[in-house]
Amino acid sequence: MQIVNRIKNNFPKDRTTQIILGGMVLLALVGAYFGYGLLRQFVATNETFSLPGDPVMSKEDAKGEEEVGSTPKPTDIPAALLPTPEPWDGVSRVNLLVMGLDYRDWEANETPRTDTMIVFTLDPLNQTAASDMGMLLADIYECAHGGGTLRAVFPDQIQPAECQEMLDLLSQDRLGYLLQAGVPDGTRVAHKHGWTESPFDSLGDAGIVFSPAGDYVLCIFLWNSREMIWEPTSDLVADLSRAVYNYFNPPQ
Repeated sequence: MQIVNRIKNNFPKDRTTQIILGGMVLLALVGAYFGYGLLRQFVATNETFSLPGDPVMSKEDAKGEEEVGSTPKPTDIPAALLPTPEPWDGVSRVNLLVMGLDYRDWEANETPRTDTMIVFTLDPLNQTAASDMGMLLADIYECAHGGGTLRAVFPDQIQPAECQEMLDLLSQDRLGYLLQAGVPDGTRVAHKHGWTESPFDSLGDAGIVFSPAGDYVLCIFLWNSREMIWEPTSDLVADLSRAVYNYFNPPQ
């Protein structure tokens, strides 16, 4: 009530000023009404910007709405005219978006909602997986003992002595970091390590650890979309190696 009384007390008393203010308010309302219609028509039919897709409304439908009191007509949205993607060059990284949908929506015959999204990134130039390296090292280890897949597939080409020579050469890789940093000093590790430079975004170490409780294969590959830092990255591999070693050889 105080605001109303304040406006009433400060409102002009002479008739001429009241008429001018009333006219200005009327002009503002009329301008806002027609300005809204023009702006709505412009946005609905805009084809100025080079964006993919088509206008939501056709120009003919927009013209029909210029009539005062007319009801907007529903129109079918045409298919978006998306640009043709360039052919894959065969070497660039491929990103895949995997989406999980709520099955309850399917059962209700409704549009499913996305409850899970996972992005997979694939490097076509790096076809080696940790499991592949692990199986290869296990085959070499079994071959050195006279059995395994390599001996079964290539009985005349690969001999146990050759596989043992491979293990001896791999055991000479005494880096002191990565897998070797996670096992006690003096533990034999036949391994092969490697990483990328500029940028340092990939690192791997795969090997056979000869431990008192039994020999095992451990392969660790790391990749990051941004450049990694050596100390925390190498420490992570060492910690994983230590955890596996302690699992098979519990501390006394």
